[in-house]
Formats: sequence, C-alpha cells, structure tokens
Amino acid sequence: MAVINLTEARIRELPLGSGIHRDEQVKGLMVICHQASRTYAVQGDVRRNGRHIRTVRMKIDRCDRIGLREARNRAKALMSQIQSGVDPTAGPDESGITRSRRWTPTCQSEPTVRARATAISTTSTATLRSFGSTR
Repeated sequence: MAVINLTEARIRELPLGSGIHRDEQVKGLMVICHQASRTYAVQGDVRRNGRHIRTVRMKIDRCDRIGLREARNRAKALMSQIQSGVDPTAGPDESGITRSRRWTPTCQSEPTVRARATAISTTSTATLRSFGSTR
C-alpha cells in the first residue's frame, strides 16, 4: 500500500492487479488496481464522541470514467461526511411505521377494502358466537 502523489499519468501507468495506492494530497483517497480495472475509492474512520464506530470504504468510480480532479472533489465531500460522524454507506433510518399502522388508513379510505374487512370481522364474530363465549 504505497502513498504517492497521484497524477493522471501515474494512474494510467499503475499496473493492473497491483493493489491499493493512496493519494498524498487528499486524505482517504485511493486507487485500487484490480485485475481488469482501476477504481477510485475513499476510506475513513467514522467516529462519534471520540469513539471509533467503524471503518468505511466506498467506491467513487472507475478511473477511466472520471478524472482525478473530480475524484478528489468527491473524496473530500465523502471524507467531510465521515469525519463529521455520518456513515455514507448506512441505509436510511427506519420510519417507525409498522405494517398495521400503515394499513389502517388505507382500509378506512377505500370502500371495497373496508367492506371486505367488515365482512371478515363479521364472519369472525359469528363464528365465535356459534362456539360460545370463551370468557
């Protein structure tokens, strides 16, 4: 894992399959040389209240698709998020809405669904009455 001053020419000269090469100018930016392609990526530690939460590595894009300047700009933006304690790879937070809460307004608003729900609850009540009360 070499730390070098990345340039467009040096990136083109990196042999495929040679591994990870880190940038001297932008902390966290690296070029990963796979067997068939070269990829820009960023890696950093997510910390909250001084505690290490996790190490995050994110692919930015392939080296033949974007230039070094664009990769550095994206890496700076991602590293800013990571250093502020936000994990850019984490999915969205849960909304706290369960299926039953989500389903209830729909049942009340649509007449066909409401009629079916009423028919089912009526059938259930009739069945319970025929078997007698369990209380």
